Amino acid sequence: MPGKSGVALLPVWYAQGDTVSEAILRHGVGELLRSVKSVVSKLQLEECQQPYQVVLTGGLMVKGSLYTQYVHEGCN
Repeated sequence: MPGKSGVALLPVWYAQGDTVSEAILRHGVGELLRSVKSVVSKLQLEECQQPYQVVLTGGLMVKGSLYTQYVHEGCN
């Protein structure tokens, strides 16, 4: 697929049964969740009684439903 980076192709490779691409996706989600938890801690949002939203942007997060699915799984 000309013009696409390797990261953008991860969901395609995963759909073809590539287990390494799944591991890379899950690792990326883990890093994202650790970053979010760090910000939540710094802003002391753990004590906040109101829910807050996290906005995901970028091609992989918006179009990559598998990535988004892993993020939702990691948050629960």
